[in-house]
Amino acid sequence: MTGRVNGVVKQLTDSYPKIVGVACAAHRLGLACKDSSNHVKYMATFRDHLQDLHLFFRNSANRTATLKAASITLGVIDLKIKEVKDTRWLSQHKAIENLQRNLPAVLAEEAEMRRCLGARGLYTFCATYRFVAAVYPQADVLPHLASLSRVFQKADVNFLHIKEMVPVTINTLRNIREAGQTPLPGSFLSRLHEDLDNSQGLGAFNIQHEEERDRRGRGQGNGQEATREGQWARFQQEVNNDVIATAAATPQPHHHK
Repeated sequence: MTGRVNGVVKQLTDSYPKIVGVACAAHRLGLACKDSSNHVKYMATFRDHLQDLHLFFRNSANRTATLKAASITLGVIDLKIKEVKDTRWLSQHKAIENLQRNLPAVLAEEAEMRRCLGARGLYTFCATYRFVAAVYPQADVLPHLASLSRVFQKADVNFLHIKEMVPVTINTLRNIREAGQTPLPGSFLSRLHEDLDNSQGLGAFNIQHEEERDRRGRGQGNGQEATREGQWARFQQEVNNDVIATAAATPQPHHHK
């Protein structure tokens, strides 16, 4: 649509030089968020497995029914695993929102995942500290970006509202980033370890070791890294700091003329 060589806008401006092309701000925001997350190496893998989870349950009515039953048993909200689509603005927000609520029910399907040849490695990846921890800061960050996207998508767009919302969103993300090792009170990330220790939820799955690290032949890890403190420090260094930083630095969508 907007390719500078032979896109629709380029062809129209060739015929009608005075025409003004306006790129969709919501779509640009979605692309900016995706491109920013690609700068964090782990997040590309995370995103792929998030889509794998969706396909694992979507492709089987029995698995979907089992997930629903597990969610009822565990007392969590019955929500489907959402699909992540680049063409749907900030679809990862809904996917993360649902996964964060449903994670115990998803992990309860370990036996079913291990029986499925295509999903055998999926549980091994998802039942790790780093994967679970990566869900939580996204649950804190993505709602703010989704709210901004909805402002851009309004039919009766208010430019004064946009002018206010963009810096407010950026400041909110910066506050989350600057909280550093001590997550903001009331945030999802602040209750990560509490949830991991909850025997009625994630605590039932004994999520302690970085299994994917050992499987890839990078060694069994040292004793310090195997501790909760070691895993938290590694997660902060390799994932969380970069995720929040890139989100806070996401370019402001603007119109092309």
